[in-house]
Amino acid sequence: MTGVRDPLVTGSLNLAVKDRPAIGACSIFESSGDRHALLRIMLDTAGSRGQIDEQLRDGSKPLPSIVPEGFGYYVKDANIETRVGSVLVRGKVRLGIELVRGVKGRDNEADVVALMRLIAPKLILGTGTPPPVTKD
Repeated sequence: MTGVRDPLVTGSLNLAVKDRPAIGACSIFESSGDRHALLRIMLDTAGSRGQIDEQLRDGSKPLPSIVPEGFGYYVKDANIETRVGSVLVRGKVRLGIELVRGVKGRDNEADVVALMRLIAPKLILGTGTPPPVTKD
């Protein structure tokens, strides 16, 4: 996905405890040279459906269904061919993936969506956060 073998990885995840959901972040960097970030993943509780709707109105593409009651988008940077971002929200839990530098010639959008499909069920559903309240 990044085209880099043996990258440097840093980050932390505070697991869900009682009424506190899991939060955390990790970053992947080149292992040589300037050590630019290649990939960033963040999990927090600052999400809302409105954020997703706004991005979709601005032209981002909707994510496929990944977790129950989850909504998301992905978007390719218009200025940098290999840069793609994605956000998935369920209730207030937000999972973001930023492929800062993908590989030229790969389908970087598909890579980001595939990574979201892989990690979101464990991270979002495993956060200890109850599902969003729905109105009848």
